[in-house]
Amino acid sequence: MTEEAQTHSRTYAKPERGVESTISRSLRVPIELWEAAQAKAAADGVLTNRVITELLEGYVHGVYKLPTSTTLTVTKTYPPQPAV
Repeated sequence: MTEEAQTHSRTYAKPERGVESTISRSLRVPIELWEAAQAKAAADGVLTNRVITELLEGYVHGVYKLPTSTTLTVTKTYPPQPAV
């Protein structure tokens, strides 16, 4: 375990094979969004944790761009997804 991991958290998750050590984090997500993400991840055969990690990696590497405070949109609409 790295010194950085020890500094940030006392809760450590067993890493996936081939993935660096991870630490447990908590975040706030709307209930409906969380439940929909868990259902989709289960249907796709992936862990919700992996979905979040992939999205964060994409954000860090510039794949995903978020609005800035000057271009912030108050509401977002997405097309309805078919029921799973």
